[in-house]
Amino acid sequence: MKSIVCLEKPKSKVADSDWHGKIFQLRHSCDVKRQAAFELKNEARQLRNETDISTHWGAYQNNARLADRITEISRWRDALNKCRTQIEAELRELSVEKSLTEKEIELYNLNFTVVNECLTLRDEKTSNDLCRDAVEAELNTELKTLETFKKIFTEKVQEAWEQMNQLQDIRYKIQCDVADKEDGLAIDHHVLGLDKYSTNITLKHNALKSPQSMIPHEAWLENAKFLKERGESQMRSSQKLRESIVLPRNQSNNELCAQNERTNYTMRKRIYETMKIRNELEWQKSVLISDKEKILGEVRQLEINLEDLARKLKLAETRSEARLYRPGLELVRDDPYEGLCEEIGRLRNLTRNMKDKLTAARSAVNFLDDQLTIIELELQTKNHVLDIEQRCLGLRDRLVKGARCPPSSETDRNVILTNLAHQIPPESRP
Repeated sequence: MKSIVCLEKPKSKVADSDWHGKIFQLRHSCDVKRQAAFELKNEARQLRNETDISTHWGAYQNNARLADRITEISRWRDALNKCRTQIEAELRELSVEKSLTEKEIELYNLNFTVVNECLTLRDEKTSNDLCRDAVEAELNTELKTLETFKKIFTEKVQEAWEQMNQLQDIRYKIQCDVADKEDGLAIDHHVLGLDKYSTNITLKHNALKSPQSMIPHEAWLENAKFLKERGESQMRSSQKLRESIVLPRNQSNNELCAQNERTNYTMRKRIYETMKIRNELEWQKSVLISDKEKILGEVRQLEINLEDLARKLKLAETRSEARLYRPGLELVRDDPYEGLCEEIGRLRNLTRNMKDKLTAARSAVNFLDDQLTIIELELQTKNHVLDIEQRCLGLRDRLVKGARCPPSSETDRNVILTNLAHQIPPESRP
């Protein structure tokens, strides 16, 4: 009888060799797994080191690229801002020149008004004084000069307006581009300031997407250069236009002042000539009146002498006729008869001659009266002409007053000629 009852599992048992084989296989498997783990650990460490180096270098390169990009954008932003500032200054100067030219055109309205009034007023002259004289020629020359400069300045104002539109257009484009660069710089500065510990960083769905509006760097650089070059080109055009405006305006002032002096001189000369003719006519009038009085005295004396001759002739004819009634042989051709006949003939000739002289004297008086009438009418005309010419000369005084007033001193004249009025500081008040 067995002391212990041994019950075996209903499973076949492995042999000892198989057991050692299993242990060897397990040992070998562990060695392989550990070796593989060791190699994986080494590879992971190497990959981690390489990743740290790569990410650090990549971040350094990206930061450097961003810094260079920020520097480039800042440089172009500053260049475009400077160009915009210059454009704005050029716009102000061109606007000032345009305003001065428009003011010059407005001042021409006064010149046109004065010339028109002078021509209209001088058309009121009558008779021979309504002629094409030197004054009318100078007024027409002044009118043509005004028309020429008005046409030039009107065209210059139109060109200035168009140039200002172009400057404003390029300024707007530069402003928009500078604003975009400011926004781009803000984004790049923000991106440059991010690191792996920054908040609000996440994985993005499509971080490598390329929008259709994205342009290459060359196109961006070409656009910046184009805006800068176009701005500088428009400023050069504007400067040339300003120079082309200032020169004719100064030239017009000089020519109009010279023409005004010529016209005024011609008017004064015409007034002097007219006054000289009027004074001569007044002298002629006084001489004619004196001659008329003398001839009238002769007429009265001739009439008295003619009456005396008539009485003498009546006496002689009465004596001669009375002696015709002598009776008989007393009716003879004696010396008294011959003397009376001779006296009657002489008195008749004297009477006839005196009547002719009286008629001629009366005709001379009538001629002098007619001439005096002509002289008086001519004097009235000349006085009227003098009044017109003096009124015309008075009208032209408006051309040297106000904005057209010449400088009060040589210093003011030099300031105006050199166009330095805007650079002189205002005088300090006490």
